[in-house]
Amino acid sequence: MARAGNYSRLQQMREQATYADAVAQLARARQAAVSAREKLTRLMGLTGRDAAYRLLVRLPDLPASPAQRPRSKRRRWRDGSTFARRSATPRAWRTRWAS
Repeated sequence: MARAGNYSRLQQMREQATYADAVAQLARARQAAVSAREKLTRLMGLTGRDAAYRLLVRLPDLPASPAQRPRSKRRRWRDGSTFARRSATPRAWRTRWAS
């Protein structure tokens, strides 16, 4: 294009700079992906053959209805015998943060 006179030298240099920038961004993205995978592998404690896992392209769909809790857990939640429910009361917060 430059030989034919359709592109000026400046336009050609801008195009080359844009292409070089895109190549550099791609290299940085690939390096970031490798680094993230290595970090995930370390966090999971995998070594050797276990480190050759494959990640899903996307997560599976959510179920149509929420899963039911076992009766014992439902009863404990209803009776208020769970730690989460007792510690989340305003009274517990007042006594915890009063000092």
